[in-house]
Amino acid sequence: MHGEITDLLGIFPMPQGGGVVITYAAHLTGDDTITAGDDVSDARWFTPATLPQDLALKAPVRSSRNG
Repeated sequence: MHGEITDLLGIFPMPQGGGVVITYAAHLTGDDTITAGDDVSDARWFTPATLPQDLALKAPVRSSRNG
């Protein structure tokens, strides 16, 4: 997957500390096919409105709904 970053949406501290989540807006510049690597069980595209509530990390959910 290749894309072009168009905007910085936000920088959010991780809820339990230990780092930050940086979120960007981007658009794809090529094929939009994504596949899960060996460290992931699934990979899918979501719109902000259909993003699942039960993600492992809560910061991406919060940031996508704020941006």
